[in-house]
Amino acid sequence: MELRLANMTDLPKVQEMYRAVVKNMIQNKIYVWDEVYPVEFLSDDIKKSNFYILEQGDVIISAFALNTSREGEFFVKFDSGPEKALYLDRFCVNTNFLRKGIAEFTINKAIELSRKLGAKYLRLFAADNNIPAINLYLKTGFKKAYGVYEEKIDDETILYEIGFEIKID
Repeated sequence: MELRLANMTDLPKVQEMYRAVVKNMIQNKIYVWDEVYPVEFLSDDIKKSNFYILEQGDVIISAFALNTSREGEFFVKFDSGPEKALYLDRFCVNTNFLRKGIAEFTINKAIELSRKLGAKYLRLFAADNNIPAINLYLKTGFKKAYGVYEEKIDDETILYEIGFEIKID
């Protein structure tokens, strides 16, 4: 398996993978992503050269963005203070590879990459109703930050996001 920066030629396959994940989440009553988010944001991540894919041959197994900031970062209290942190965003595992250790493997790759990029911490946000994701992050050593970010989606919908971080040694 190879982790690499995605390029625009990867976009159709990446979007297809994310659409399948959204469908799977909805089937499992996890209403965090939809037909717009995150699918319509992936091209911007690729253009900013901060979107990575893990692939085996020509199959994309997982993907994520690494950002230097994140909306909501000032609404929760992280332990790390002013030390350099990166944010893991739009983390996704191909539905054909669920329950095979790929999520943990990919998170470890993201930690390793963050270390190479000079970060002392890796942070992320998870919706409070995405219990499988929260359990994964706790299992892989992330610590829950104090507070909750309330992201207003529209007049009727607020997404409650919990912050997590891990110290990169």
